[in-house]
Amino acid sequence: MTEAAGVNLQIKLISQFGDSGNPSAYPTTGDWHILQQQKQATCCQLVKQKGVLMRRSLNLTVLSLLLCSVATLRAQSAGGQIDIFVSDPSGAAVPDVKVSITGTETGTMLRSVRTGGSGLAAIPLLNPGTYDVKVEKEGFKTTTQRGVVLRVTETVSLRISLELGATSQSINIEGQTPLVNTSTNAVGQVIDEHTTQQLPLNGRNYMQLSLLTPGVVPSANKDQSFSAFGNRGMQNQYLLDGGSNQSQIRGIDNHQRDALRPSLEAIQEFKVQTGNFSAEYGSSAGGVVSVVTKSGTNEIHGSVFNFLRNSAIGARDFFAPPGPVPHLSYNQFGGSLGGPVKKNKAFLFGAYQGTEIRQQQTNISTVPSAAMKNGAFPNVIFDPYSTTGTAATATRTLYPNNTVPSSAFNSIGRSLAATYPDPNLSGAGSNYVRNATYSTSLQNLTIRHDYTLTEKDNFFARFSMNRGTING
Repeated sequence: MTEAAGVNLQIKLISQFGDSGNPSAYPTTGDWHILQQQKQATCCQLVKQKGVLMRRSLNLTVLSLLLCSVATLRAQSAGGQIDIFVSDPSGAAVPDVKVSITGTETGTMLRSVRTGGSGLAAIPLLNPGTYDVKVEKEGFKTTTQRGVVLRVTETVSLRISLELGATSQSINIEGQTPLVNTSTNAVGQVIDEHTTQQLPLNGRNYMQLSLLTPGVVPSANKDQSFSAFGNRGMQNQYLLDGGSNQSQIRGIDNHQRDALRPSLEAIQEFKVQTGNFSAEYGSSAGGVVSVVTKSGTNEIHGSVFNFLRNSAIGARDFFAPPGPVPHLSYNQFGGSLGGPVKKNKAFLFGAYQGTEIRQQQTNISTVPSAAMKNGAFPNVIFDPYSTTGTAATATRTLYPNNTVPSSAFNSIGRSLAATYPDPNLSGAGSNYVRNATYSTSLQNLTIRHDYTLTEKDNFFARFSMNRGTING
C-alpha cells in the first residue's frame, strides 16, 4: 500500500502606497509605488513507515511580519496588470486623474490611483477576472469602462478619452472588443474556465489542456506533462496562485511534476507560457504553467458533479485474451460552493473532488506446467552431477525420458515451484492469464478566502490538500 499526502497553504497581502504608477515602469509619468513583500518558507519531508510512503509539503507565502529570519524575495505574479492612458477630447494627456478599479462580480473597490504627468497610470497585481474602470477629473464627465477582462500574467492597455462636463455626469462604456496585450511579447495560451469545463478530459486532469498551446507536445517522460519547443517535460515550471508548485522529488511518487494539482472546480484559469516570458520566470528552461484558483463573489454559486465509468456498460477490449472481462469502476465526484461572507468585502470559496477507482488489469505471463513441476520436461535435460572431463571435453548424462527424479529435487526448489499456478492457456510460453486487482482512493480539497482591508490593501489565504492511497 502506498499513501501520499500533500498540503499547500498560501497567504498573501498586497499593499499599495502612493497614488499612481511605478516610476521604474513609467519614469516620466509620476510616482506610484507598489510594495509587495513576501516571505516564503518551504518544508518538504519524506517519511516511510511500515511500507507507507507519505509526502507532506508546506509552502507559506506571507508578509515579513509573519515570518522571521527568512530572506525577502519577489515571487512570480499570478495576476495581471491594467495600464491606463487618459486624454482629453483633443488627445492631450490629462494628469492627476482619479482611477478606480472595482471587481465586476464582487463590487469591491480594489485600487484607487492617480495618473501622472503624462496621463498614465498602472495597476498591477490584480487577480484574473472582470473589472470596471472608473475615471474622474474635475471639469470632465465621469467615465466608466465596464467588463474589462484581465487574464493571468497578462497586461491590458486602456485608452480612455474624457468628455468635457460636470463630474456628476457619467458615461458608461460597455461591450468593447476584447483587449489585446500590447505590453509584452510572451508566447503562450490562456485556458479559461469555459474550456476546462466543456472539453472532455480523462481523469479531469487540467494538464491535458496544455496541449492546446502552440509548440507543445506530450512529454515522453513519466511525469505525464508536456514538452514545449523540444525542451524536456522535467524542465517545466509550475506556479499556483503565484507561488512555486514544483514537486521537489520530481514526481517519482505519482508521476506528476506539479506538487499539488487542484481539481477543475477550483481552477479559474491557467496559462502556459512557452517563450519570451519575463525574467521573473527564469528558473526553468521549459514552459511555465501559472494556475489561478477561484474566489467567491457577491453571488452564491456552486456545482455538483459525478462521473462514472464501469466495465458493466463498457465494450470489451478487442485485443484482450479470452476470459472474463476485467472489472473497472472509475468514479469521480464532488462539487464547489462560493459566496460572500460580507458583501463587497469578504468572500469564501471551496471545492472538493473524490476519486475512487477499482480495476483489474489483464496480465499474461509464463508459468511451468504441472509436468514440469513434477520433473518432466519437453526438452533434453542433463544430470548436473554427472559431469566428466573438463572444458571442451566435458560431458554429462541425460536424465531418462527428460525427467528429473524426485530424489534429485531440492526441498527449497520444490516449495518455490509449488507456488506457481498451473497454466490456463495452451502453449509452453505466455500460458497464464489473470486479472490483477488494484484500488485507488484520492481526495482533493481547496479552500480560499479573499478579504479587502481597504481600497489599497487586499488579502487572500488558500488551503489546498491532496491525499491518496493506492493498493495493488
